[in-house]
Amino acid sequence: MASIINAATSGGLITTADTSGILNLQTAGTTAITINASQNVGIGVTPNSWDSLYKAIQVGARSMFFGIGSEANMANNAYYNSGYKYVATSAAGLYTIDANVHKWNNAASGTAGFAITFTQAMTLDSTGDLYLGGASGKSIANYKFITTNALNGSGYSTRVNGTEASNFYANATSTVIQEIRALPLIFETNSTERARIDSSGNLLLKTTSIGTSAAGVIGLGNATAPTSSPAGMGQLYVEGGALKYRGSSGTVTTIAAA
Repeated sequence: MASIINAATSGGLITTADTSGILNLQTAGTTAITINASQNVGIGVTPNSWDSLYKAIQVGARSMFFGIGSEANMANNAYYNSGYKYVATSAAGLYTIDANVHKWNNAASGTAGFAITFTQAMTLDSTGDLYLGGASGKSIANYKFITTNALNGSGYSTRVNGTEASNFYANATSTVIQEIRALPLIFETNSTERARIDSSGNLLLKTTSIGTSAAGVIGLGNATAPTSSPAGMGQLYVEGGALKYRGSSGTVTTIAAA
């Protein structure tokens, strides 16, 4: 039973009282909003039985908005009563703003009324660092990091018009930079191309072209010749089409003519 306030189509506002502590707000005799004795609100639904520490607004069967302490929460297919439980037999999700930290949680499909085990899938911390696949990651003052984490490896993927273009990822044995298409991987500094690896595996420095049928070749374009010789190293470059080497003593040797 419930106390009822009904905006009737005839007779105006009709009220019916009882002692259940539940209030139904109706339009044309149909309950639109239910407020239970715990002050939880259901819009278009009778709210689930929430823990007394929580105050919730439930919209339809599965959409929840609730708070506790410093948290503001939005959940799908989940309510809290001695732990999170499934509203219906389906997957569940939870988004929490805890002060200035944002948390996104997922749960696989489970049975209505049974306990939910959420996994924190993404976190945006108070400094603006983003963690994918966990609750913590790389954080240094005055820097912004995106940390990815998963059991077998993690990384980033890009698409162009819906088609996979490139990946950067790491696993237990290696770190991979991957151009999916038959296109070059280009390296720029100061908005200028400095090097590229083309689709045939050629490494090109200061040039964008290579000889016909070349594969696995290093191509060097004409460079600005060095004018000093730091100790403990040598410098290999092309000048006027000739391959040259400058040693740490400053001696320049032409290895191959143009």
